[in-house]
Amino acid sequence: MARERRFKGGEIPTSSMADIAFLLLIFFLVTTTIDMDKGLGMVLPAEGEELEINKKNILNCLINSSGKVLLGGEPVDVANLSKKVRQKLAENDKLVISVKARTSIRNYLRSIHESDAQKLGEKLLMSSLNEMEVSLNDVPSKTLNFILSEYKFKTIEELYVEIGLGNVIPKLIALRMAPSFKQDSSKTIYDIEGSEGLVMSYAKCCHPIPGDTIVGHITQGKGIVVHRSSCKSIRHIKRDKDNIELRWSENVDNFFSASIMVEVENVRGVLAQVSSVIAQSNHNIESVNYTDTHEAGHNMMVFIISVKSLNRLNKLIDKLSKIKNVYRVERKRS
Repeated sequence: MARERRFKGGEIPTSSMADIAFLLLIFFLVTTTIDMDKGLGMVLPAEGEELEINKKNILNCLINSSGKVLLGGEPVDVANLSKKVRQKLAENDKLVISVKARTSIRNYLRSIHESDAQKLGEKLLMSSLNEMEVSLNDVPSKTLNFILSEYKFKTIEELYVEIGLGNVIPKLIALRMAPSFKQDSSKTIYDIEGSEGLVMSYAKCCHPIPGDTIVGHITQGKGIVVHRSSCKSIRHIKRDKDNIELRWSENVDNFFSASIMVEVENVRGVLAQVSSVIAQSNHNIESVNYTDTHEAGHNMMVFIISVKSLNRLNKLIDKLSKIKNVYRVERKRS
């Protein structure tokens, strides 16, 4: 009788699996190509080699901490920077652009050679006098000497230098020099475009924007600080000699900060809804804060946004008012 053969169940040997996995790992490490970011190709001068570039072929582009740009010594709006650079390159194909970030553009202005600052200051002052149809020769020597002594300058050349360095506002000096404006200077109105540089700033208490009725306050160390005429801060200032009447130029095309308050229902996603409408209206959100309200279930959001005019701000407020969970939208008062 034949003996029956019994076979045990088959088993897969796993002792070599670790070796196989290790070999596969080595294989993929060797054969895989990793895409590396090579950056921008640049041809650098040889070590020790120095190239002397004519100053006329160097275009300095300075950016301060608040995002203001100075291109070739002139303030430029960020939106127009690319266009301005292309124009400069078209005029001079040998132009070299030097980009630097500074905490203050004034630091760069102070580095300008004194003679250059003097020429620039003289040009700015003559331009301001010409707007008033007054020549420097028409200014009485007594008036000129009084202005120089008041600002502690020995010569008019020192005055030119300080104007060129941005420490003295040329229009204010011209206003003091012009005989026809001395008696009633408060009625003189100056147009501003929003690109006057460091000598003009915009009050954070009221956030003036084009379309607002505005007034300037002369502040030591800051130049002219622009306020809305309805600003409570400017109302408390009694010294009329430190105030100057301003108005927006028709050519103003910059972005300005505005503050709006949005009272909303305390529900999930309401911040995203409001932010989406602001973004779709081509306005940038600079900051947003929450404040308490006296009504339960309500929150007050305070936005600081970038706008170009009062008309555009009013259109945005109208759009925000139509959001389902929004109770009230208004511009923040000072």
